[in-house]
Amino acid sequence: MAEVVENGYKKVVGLVGLHLNSMPRLRHSAGIGIMVHPDYQGRGIGIALLKKVIDLADNWLMLVRLELTVFVENERAVKLYQSLGFQIEGIKKYGAIRNGEYADEYLMARYNVK
Repeated sequence: MAEVVENGYKKVVGLVGLHLNSMPRLRHSAGIGIMVHPDYQGRGIGIALLKKVIDLADNWLMLVRLELTVFVENERAVKLYQSLGFQIEGIKKYGAIRNGEYADEYLMARYNVK
């Protein structure tokens, strides 16, 4: 969780979640969900949250694969994920509904194989 203090009050401006797989064949992988409030994007919050969760995944949980989805037109987010080693694996056609319309998503993953 990312917080800022404004007017003496703490305010949550970003969250990241690591969703572990419990099935034995998938325990080496996890999904990532992240959000940063639009008013606080572009300030390094997203990359800081992702670096923390990647460190946890790589060095403490010994995960090999991290995966996420992102809307195909969200170039800023795609570039952020690519800067941290994520690769586009494919497109999930009609993967989500956004603003009452179907939207395509990239399937992205990062591998930690040594």
